Amino acid sequence: MLQIILNVHHKKNSSTISLKQIGTENVANIYNRYAKGEHTVSQIGDKNKYQFSNYYNKQPINLGVLQTGNHNLLNRIGTNSMFQDPRIVQFGGAEMSVVSS
Repeated sequence: MLQIILNVHHKKNSSTISLKQIGTENVANIYNRYAKGEHTVSQIGDKNKYQFSNYYNKQPINLGVLQTGNHNLLNRIGTNSMFQDPRIVQFGGAEMSVVSS
């Protein structure tokens, strides 16, 4: 199952999403209300889940995520100036990371 949800409510703001999923039952949920930027997400394995939620911050976010293995979860909530251009790599199996700012 592949699920991508993008909410951009302002026409002048746009985001670019590059998604590569190899495996089964991988999910990517991206809720980005204001910020411009680029998301590059790769999920290699089965039952990996990526969630990004940004409801208030208007700073551009350029985010790179790589998940390899099975049953990985990465939940990113909010953004700030310290989280400008991060690269997150999660490998192995049954790993969970929650990053909140």
